[in-house]
Amino acid sequence: MPQCEFHKQDGQRCRAKAMRGQPYCFSHNPATKRAKKKAVAKGGRNRRTPSRASPPQDEASITSIQDVRDLLFRTLAEVRNGKLDAVLARTIGYIAGVAAKVTETAELDQRVQKLEDRFVTIHQQVEEQREFAK
Repeated sequence: MPQCEFHKQDGQRCRAKAMRGQPYCFSHNPATKRAKKKAVAKGGRNRRTPSRASPPQDEASITSIQDVRDLLFRTLAEVRNGKLDAVLARTIGYIAGVAAKVTETAELDQRVQKLEDRFVTIHQQVEEQREFAK
């Protein structure tokens, strides 16, 4: 496709591709002036719809995997109801995923620590029995 023939005020040529069979791109074609105006207006209206909704006001406390699950389901519902911006929802999803990994790691650390403590206790008991048996 050829390049748009429109020249800007600074003399530079528009870098968009021309419409098929036309010398200009959609934005500069006199035949599409009305359609362009409608598209620009629609784009402006879309910026005011749920995609720009305010963020949630509740504080999410994440201390367990269940908390992460609950947050994600609330976020999903708010996006579907048009109450939450999809970009913000993606951010929440990403951070919730990180929080889930951190929470899982902390829970595993606690379990390993308990096992290690139990092992040390049993090992000490076995050593005491050996000493007592001598």
